[in-house]
Amino acid sequence: MKTTLALLAFLTLFQISTFQTFAQTNKPVLFEMFTNSHCGPCGSAYGVINSQLKSSQYSDDIIYVFYHVATYTDDKLYQDSKTESMPRASSYGVSSTPTVYIDGVRTGSSNWLSSIGARTQKSHDIELNVTAIGIGQNMEITINAISKSLEYSNVKLLVGYVKNVNYLGRNGVSQHNNVMVTMPSTYNGQTVSISKDSTTKIELSSPLSFFDNDSSFYRRFIVFVQDSVTKEVYASKQFDLEYLVLTNVKNEKDKPSLPVTISQTDNSLTTFTFESPISANAYLQIFDILGNLVFNSDFAVQQQKQSIDWNHTFSNGSTVPNGVYLYKLNIGMFQSTGKLSK
Repeated sequence: MKTTLALLAFLTLFQISTFQTFAQTNKPVLFEMFTNSHCGPCGSAYGVINSQLKSSQYSDDIIYVFYHVATYTDDKLYQDSKTESMPRASSYGVSSTPTVYIDGVRTGSSNWLSSIGARTQKSHDIELNVTAIGIGQNMEITINAISKSLEYSNVKLLVGYVKNVNYLGRNGVSQHNNVMVTMPSTYNGQTVSISKDSTTKIELSSPLSFFDNDSSFYRRFIVFVQDSVTKEVYASKQFDLEYLVLTNVKNEKDKPSLPVTISQTDNSLTTFTFESPISANAYLQIFDILGNLVFNSDFAVQQQKQSIDWNHTFSNGSTVPNGVYLYKLNIGMFQSTGKLSK
C-alpha cells in the first residue's frame, strides 16, 4: 500500500512471537543464498532447497534470505534490491552464484542439510522481539535483545525486509520467497553489545516505501545477530507482517503539521508543549498501539506557547498499563501525531 497517511502503526503480537520462541526447542538457522533469476545453477539450487530442506525434519527451523546479485543485470529482482544485495555480497566476499551461507558459514549444497542439523543443536541463547511503528513516511523499528547466559560484545545486529515475488527468470524459477528488499540496519549491521539478563534496545528508522499496492506480496522482517569478525550468526528470527496490526490512528494528509515537544515526569505525567498558531478549540487523543482510543480531552487554546498534560489514565480515571501509545493533538486545521512510551 502506498502510504500517504501521516501516521501508521504496526505492532508485533508478542503473544505469538513469545510462543514461537519457547515452543521451538531447536535454534533457528539463517540460510542466506546469493542468487540470480537467470542463473542456471541457481535454479538447480532451488531444486535442492525444495526437495531436501523444505521436506526435512529441520524445515521449520530454517530462516531463508535470498539476495539477488549482478550475475545477470537484467534480473528484475536484482534491479529492485541491488543497493542492499550487492554490498551484502561484498561483505562476505561472494563472487559467484549460487553461494550459500548457513549461520554465516559458506556451505556447499552437499552439506546444507547436515550443516543445518548441526546448527539447530547450538545454544539458543538470544531472544529477539520487535516493535515497528510507522510515522509519516518512515517506519521506526525497536528491537529488544536479551541473552540468557552469555555476554556478546561488539556484535552486529541486522534487520531486513523480505517479501515473496512472482517473477519468471530464465532459469525457470517463478516463485521467489523471502527476497531481500531493503535493510534498515544497512548491509553491515549496527554494532551492539548484548548483556546477560538485561535487555539491549536498538532503534532504527526506514522509509515505508517498501510497501506496495499488491497486497498479495507476503512480507516479513528478518532480524539476526552476527559476529563482527567470524561472521557466525548467533541468533535469527523472522517476524511475519501478518502478525502486525494496522491501527486506525491517522493524520489527515492535508492538515499542516503542528510542532510539539513531549516531556515526561517520573513516568506519571506526559506534557505536550506547543506554540499554537491560532486561538481555537482543540483536542488531545491518546490511542493504544492497536488504535483503540484510551483518552480524550477537549480544550481551548490561545495564539501563544502553552501545554497540556496527560496523567497516564484512561478517560474514566484508571491508570493505563506501561507500553507504547500514540497521540493526536488537533488545533483547528493544525495537527500533530506521534508516539510515546509510558
